[in-house]
Amino acid sequence: AGKVNDGHALTNSKEVLNIIDDTDVIAVLSGHTHQNKVSCYGKILLSTADGTAFGVNVSNESMHLNDRTGFSLCTVEKNGLAVQTVRSPDEINTMLSFSLQALQHN
Repeated sequence: AGKVNDGHALTNSKEVLNIIDDTDVIAVLSGHTHQNKVSCYGKILLSTADGTAFGVNVSNESMHLNDRTGFSLCTVEKNGLAVQTVRSPDEINTMLSFSLQALQHN
């Protein structure tokens, strides 16, 4: 087993990964988080695809919604799985930005 490089939106990731650990599962594929994430748990690939409506960039202080969209093209072969991220457009424009502090309740 390995350590999960978080960023995937699963709230019970440890439970799920414990279930699939030591099985023939080679990947966990998911989507609709508006951020592309790829990491590994041991030998298991974890891949979360971009959103198809808009993208999100988050920093420590703010969140930015942009016009980036994308998907993951997955190819299964005898020796494993390949995941290619496809994004559009080449030039990303911010549509809306706001402070994360403004979202917190006092």
